[in-house]
Amino acid sequence: SESKSVIKSIFSISIPITASAAVMSITGIIDLITIMRKMEHLGYAESEATALYGNYTTMAVPMFNLAVALLTPISIAFVSVFAKAKAAGDVSTLQSSVCDSIELSMTLSAPIMVGMLFYPREILSLLFGETGVVTGAHLLTLLAPSIFLMALLLTVNSALESCGKTGVTVIAMLVGSAVKLICGNLLMSNGKIGIDGAPIGTFLCYATALLISLFTLEKQCKTIGSLVEICIIPHACALVAIFISRGIFQGLCTAIGESLAFLVALTFSACAYYAAIRICNAFSLKKLKEMSKYTKVA
Repeated sequence: SESKSVIKSIFSISIPITASAAVMSITGIIDLITIMRKMEHLGYAESEATALYGNYTTMAVPMFNLAVALLTPISIAFVSVFAKAKAAGDVSTLQSSVCDSIELSMTLSAPIMVGMLFYPREILSLLFGETGVVTGAHLLTLLAPSIFLMALLLTVNSALESCGKTGVTVIAMLVGSAVKLICGNLLMSNGKIGIDGAPIGTFLCYATALLISLFTLEKQCKTIGSLVEICIIPHACALVAIFISRGIFQGLCTAIGESLAFLVALTFSACAYYAAIRICNAFSLKKLKEMSKYTKVA
């Protein structure tokens, strides 16, 4: 009957999407199992291993998850656009909408990632105080590049799901999780790497999943050629803004204190980034206005 067909269609779409999201959560469980076990194997006392795990999961990981939470609505908002273009067989619109979604994600994720790379200690000190900040800041620096991969992966997987390739996203995340488990174990077994293997394993996990998803999406719409410019410009603008703000931060530290100096530098870097984006015309107001016709997130 028609109702059974609708229910079957709903489950065929929802189950793979749910499974993909669940697989992403599994990476946290992998960290819990491997970090504690490997740290104790390297000779750390249980209390030391717990402290290291706590610094990673309560400082570095929440910052990464915050970035993901900010970027997820963008990928979701474009799902209907992707699906409509695919259903109509409009490859041109599918290509442009995928590129628009990625460009918006990159414009927002670039300053977040670069900021966490260059201000990890200041960010964590402002939010969590000084306890464990040194270790947490180092781990956040290693985890920050994964924001770039996740920003791309969210959009690419949304496009694949809209094209009916929901199984691919699950396979990609499963393979990525397997890579994280294997590489994380190998890296953390090395005493010179230790807990640094956890964020490195996360990076390799999302890099693997992204490569699989991108390869599949490329068959649906040829977008990889456009991605290079889309990704480079926002990150270049963010780097320029952050480098300038570092000088302001260091100059103000002794005068007004580190916390207030950081907030001033952060505000300036945001303004500088916006100016750089406008100068490079990387994400014009005209394009944003056009996008707002088919997604409210714009």
